[in-house]
Amino acid sequence: MDACTKHGWPGNLRELENFVRRYLVLGDEQLMLTEFGPQTRSTVHVVENHVAPPSGGLKKLVRGVKGEAEMQAIGEALQNSGWNRKIAASELKISYKALLYKVRQYGIRFPDGY
Repeated sequence: MDACTKHGWPGNLRELENFVRRYLVLGDEQLMLTEFGPQTRSTVHVVENHVAPPSGGLKKLVRGVKGEAEMQAIGEALQNSGWNRKIAASELKISYKALLYKVRQYGIRFPDGY
């Protein structure tokens, strides 16, 4: 995290977004930190050798990663709001109905008393 905050992000928001996406797909923090150093052809070649082809295809992989990230964000928003669905939906910038749909979709269970 410290390396990310110290990086100048010359490509701005798009570069940061691409970095986060690559991190979610690769899941290797050390590999991602090498991106901040000087890049050479050999570094790119090593990265290509470490990435295994997804068994269910790239779309399935991306959907899975997206779903996990979405479920985690919803869970955190609900916890931060004291399990208040209206506040959580507002924090996530989605409609209340969309939040209810996603809670059902991901099988998120509320603690007893909520």
